[in-house]
Amino acid sequence: MKPTLSLILISSILLSFYSQAQVLDTKRLMEPTLAEGECHTIVDSKIYLKDLKSANGNKKAIEEIGAGHISELSNSDDESYYFCKVKCNLQSQIQFVWLTQKDRNENYKNLSGFVCSGLDIQDVALSPTLTIKTTVATPYSAVKSNYPEIHAKLKETDYKLSGPLLRTLLVEYFNTLKVIHDAYQLANSDLFHGAADELGKYLPTEPDSWELTKAKIKELQESPPKKKNSLLGYSSTELVDMFFTNNAQFIRYVEN
Repeated sequence: MKPTLSLILISSILLSFYSQAQVLDTKRLMEPTLAEGECHTIVDSKIYLKDLKSANGNKKAIEEIGAGHISELSNSDDESYYFCKVKCNLQSQIQFVWLTQKDRNENYKNLSGFVCSGLDIQDVALSPTLTIKTTVATPYSAVKSNYPEIHAKLKETDYKLSGPLLRTLLVEYFNTLKVIHDAYQLANSDLFHGAADELGKYLPTEPDSWELTKAKIKELQESPPKKKNSLLGYSSTELVDMFFTNNAQFIRYVEN
């Protein structure tokens, strides 16, 4: 039985509708709107070090990443480097940054390996009956990130926090400080009790807490702590250092 003209038209309209819906929704997910101070990884920007070092390496990417930096890196039998491009909204100006990442070579065969930070593969519902698997870019705070390249860009642009964004970050920080301090106090461990005592000096109710906080951030900038496999592998002071590393990066961008 041949399809009628009306059936063909209805099918074309429905196909067009779902195609447009997919394009619109996936674009929003892959290119989210950035608020002030936010960044997101650019989908499909990943470039491997081995490809940049080949005879046909992407010249524009090499120029942006830096030929000197690329020449300093070498893949090993166990690990390989790759680069991912990030878009940031910093003081109402769009800035781009390349992140240097690496993963274990055994993960080439693993779909979760060699993935750009900030990207995730998710099932997305485009309608009540249509779901697709697509890449989603999640915006994150530049000043709270742990990416040295982003902090280098913030320093280069003389980035300063102010207004509602600063107030929001400070409220989040002090709330987290109080929660972690109280949790360490209640723990049945001398290790955590010692960390609680040290963290207590930075509570906003304590004299000189803000000056002590800024001094701690400066100290950690000059000598970043190394992560360990277990909390029990840290000393009390190292636990405090990791708290500030994970929660107070933004304070370096607060004007004195």
